[in-house]
Amino acid sequence: MGSFNDLIDVILSDGFNPEDLRGFSSESAQARLDGYAEARGTFSEKDGWIEGAVEISLPKTGVQHASEQAAPKFKVEGIHYRNLTELIRGAAQDSRFADLYHWHPNKLFWVPPQPNQQPIRVYTDNYNSDAMNREYEKIRAQPRNPADGPDVETVICSLLVWSDATHLTNFGAASLWPFYLYLGNLSKYIRGMPTEFAAHHLAYIPSLPDHLKDAYTEIYGVPPSEDVLTFCKRELVQQIWLLLLDEKFMEAYKHGILVECGDGVTRRIFPRFFTYSADYPEKYAHYA
Repeated sequence: MGSFNDLIDVILSDGFNPEDLRGFSSESAQARLDGYAEARGTFSEKDGWIEGAVEISLPKTGVQHASEQAAPKFKVEGIHYRNLTELIRGAAQDSRFADLYHWHPNKLFWVPPQPNQQPIRVYTDNYNSDAMNREYEKIRAQPRNPADGPDVETVICSLLVWSDATHLTNFGAASLWPFYLYLGNLSKYIRGMPTEFAAHHLAYIPSLPDHLKDAYTEIYGVPPSEDVLTFCKRELVQQIWLLLLDEKFMEAYKHGILVECGDGVTRRIFPRFFTYSADYPEKYAHYA
């Protein structure tokens, strides 16, 4: 009722002209919104979006195939994602956070004011954790790239991925499952502020389409069970991660990427994953 009253207030306001609604059709407007959600609209190529597809295997209990490759496949389309390496490069070049990134992890201690007290280790963020410090030391133990000048810093980029299959994002009538990327080199207080726009949109993934059941029934003569659908969801997640962890990213993981960062300093950045925050269905999809 409150929303309806708000609509009445808008219509009765001095700045609203009822003639602007002449010829308006909610169906046509919805269709335009749905069309805008294609890669040429919301997921524009100029913003780094890629539209891809993956194939998942369709299993059936008691049916054997010569190999996994020989098993029937189902193609899932409409997967919108961005190149992970280029996301990292763009984030490092962002001048807004140039002086706020912690490219070199550290250990933080609190010294009690009483005399003869030992310093106490304090953990406040990803960049002063043992995990990030250990991984940084491994990177520094590697041979330095011979092409790098003496002024090039070797640093670590902490990747924190978040996704939630139960909170789908709506684009018109289409529902997509979002994946977001945060950099753990930034303070949690910055990452947690929506107004800082510190989250990077990594991928928007469709749910299993309804016609998968039709395709499965056509192949095997019976509809898929709940266990089969769970398997297919797991396969969809795994195949999409293969899209994200492409050869370009694996090269960056092993050898780093050279980036002139937002503060003007050139760094060789080695990406490393430290957290993947997901809801229960996705954990089941990964580890079942």
